[in-house]
Amino acid sequence: MKKAIAILLMFVYLFGTTEAYQALKLPLLVEHYIKHKQENSHMTLLGFLKLHYSDKTVFDADYQQDMRLPFKTQENTSLFSAVNDIPQPMIIVVESPVLASTDYVLLDARVNFFAFPHSVFQPPRA
Repeated sequence: MKKAIAILLMFVYLFGTTEAYQALKLPLLVEHYIKHKQENSHMTLLGFLKLHYSDKTVFDADYQQDMRLPFKTQENTSLFSAVNDIPQPMIIVVESPVLASTDYVLLDARVNFFAFPHSVFQPPRA
């Protein structure tokens, strides 16, 4: 019973939030193809699909039936949109680097280097 409920809920979600509900319109496609086949016996299935999906839309007597075919129109059935806002172009400003002064101090005469021990690793003194 749980499995049947899970499958039912999956189908409700799938057909409610995606374009999968268009598959329920397949009988309309077959019915419309049979109608075209009766009007023109040389019409093939590929020719029918090309006429209704690939060629430019023709506003003829059966235009309303053409628009009811599966995957002919799209509807936004989703409650949530994946894209929340339109990205804006990024502006990057590169400033020229600050030039450092060329005066270098190599040795500071104020520091008495002889006051420091010659080695860091010496035994402790009392």
